[in-house]
Amino acid sequence: SIEEIGAKGGGIARVPVDLPGTLIWLLDISPDGSNALIGSSDSGNPINSLWNVRILGGAFKRLGEGDTGSFSNDGESVIYATHEGDIYTVRGDGTETHKLTGGLAAFRPRMSPDGKTIRFERGGLLWEMNSDGSKVHPLFQNWQIAGLQCCGRWSPDGSFYLFLIIGSPSAGVQM
Repeated sequence: SIEEIGAKGGGIARVPVDLPGTLIWLLDISPDGSNALIGSSDSGNPINSLWNVRILGGAFKRLGEGDTGSFSNDGESVIYATHEGDIYTVRGDGTETHKLTGGLAAFRPRMSPDGKTIRFERGGLLWEMNSDGSKVHPLFQNWQIAGLQCCGRWSPDGSFYLFLIIGSPSAGVQM
């Protein structure tokens, strides 16, 4: 189940989410806190669905088939990666789906706050491309630290990109 707790602590409350599928998981919360990006699947089915769910009221809209994703900085759209690693954008109401690029084996895409750059994971490394899907390249050309680059997030103003290094003796947060 998905649960919430106040930013200043307090009790834990279950967020009722009545979506199709036997498994559900939280992927992201919109910047204004009003919507949740949720994935769902049926046990044994490799195709997952993405949903935009109103936190208060529980109304939901199916966005597409994807494994990972996140809200844009304005909360009006979602960027996501499919099971095949293709990257798409879609409006929060499920309209205007647009394929940016295919065949990248991309995972966990994130749009920069200014909407110009997308960063994602691919093969244990961080990659970057323009928001139109062009100029795909590794984020760090001469990276020297062992370990998997994972789980990146932009600072709200876009001046920093924080990520984890997993499986390295010097693992930690890198900027």
